[in-house]
Amino acid sequence: MGGGPSIPEPPPPPDPRKAALANELFYRSSVSTYLEKQGEFAAEEARLREKYYPRQRELEREFAAQDAEAQARSALETERKYGAQRSLENLRRQYELNPQAFALNRAMGQQISRDFARTYGANPMESVPGAVRSGREEFLGAV
Repeated sequence: MGGGPSIPEPPPPPDPRKAALANELFYRSSVSTYLEKQGEFAAEEARLREKYYPRQRELEREFAAQDAEAQARSALETERKYGAQRSLENLRRQYELNPQAFALNRAMGQQISRDFARTYGANPMESVPGAVRSGREEFLGAV
């Protein structure tokens, strides 16, 4: 049962100079290959961009529209279910946490109202149908 160890002896460590030289040669060959094929890479990239870029933009627009629609539908369903007070409560809470948002939205609303009046020569509230302005039930039920 005697004899040598059952685990073989590990190989000696690599020579650091040889390893550094091998790394340098590999790096140089990689860079030179890249420089040689740079034109081919650019042509392939342009070909792929022409092929997929319009579809990618189309998908991004489609998904953004679906997200906006889902968000609007969710807000309408919440308002229909809990009443307008829920929306106002969410806005109040949002503005409590971020007073700058309230100031910004208020200023933007005033600016949009002025722009509307200047463009169309009418008060913006007059352009909203009466049933919408008053918030009558028959209108809100139809939404």
